[in-house]
Amino acid sequence: MSITLAIESLPGITPVLKEALATLDLVRGHRVHRRHKGEFVSATWAASARSLVEFTGCSSAAALSLIDAAAGVGIAREPQRALAALHVIATSEDSTMERGTPRPEVSPDRLIALNEILVAEGSSVVVAALLIAEVESMPLFASRNTEVALVGARALLIERGADPDGIASLERGIALLGSPSYLLALKRYEEGTEEALMSWLTYISKAIEVGAQSAFEIADAIQEGKSK
Repeated sequence: MSITLAIESLPGITPVLKEALATLDLVRGHRVHRRHKGEFVSATWAASARSLVEFTGCSSAAALSLIDAAAGVGIAREPQRALAALHVIATSEDSTMERGTPRPEVSPDRLIALNEILVAEGSSVVVAALLIAEVESMPLFASRNTEVALVGARALLIERGADPDGIASLERGIALLGSPSYLLALKRYEEGTEEALMSWLTYISKAIEVGAQSAFEIADAIQEGKSK
């Protein structure tokens, strides 16, 4: 049994995951998504880029490039290559010479474990949550780990079909919940207990729901504009 399937079997986790996925389904079923898909998708992607800038401090150009790249980076097929590619984009305006290269201090065993998690069967929400937590807690790169982690999770949700159009922005949900809650949830995850893992998955599921609600608001605004 893969680690993600084992996690899904933990008591109380199934309702949390189902609620997050149900919210994603509701966003895809919105009338604006059906009738004005191109405009809606573009608006949500722009909102995601703005959230990335606000939350991480990266440039607007880097954020837009990262959000665009998420749709085709191939993280479900070649996770290590995809994470490296995202780091190259995230550091495109930085002076660092270590673009796309994991820190030498990161254990090879931990890199292998991360790769196994990202290609494992199981809930896309669980895999995305573990991606963020592991990239951040290592940390995988010398810089810009938050950008890589959040956009990597976005890519996973797109490629695994949970959010194929990238409209229910996990990264926007995290930004709206605020940096203190993100850092606190990560710190709790690093305790390594079953309760800490449950807390982290609950936090990520909540972030997905908040991001989805933001997408609903964008859809409603587009719908209101069409009705005038």
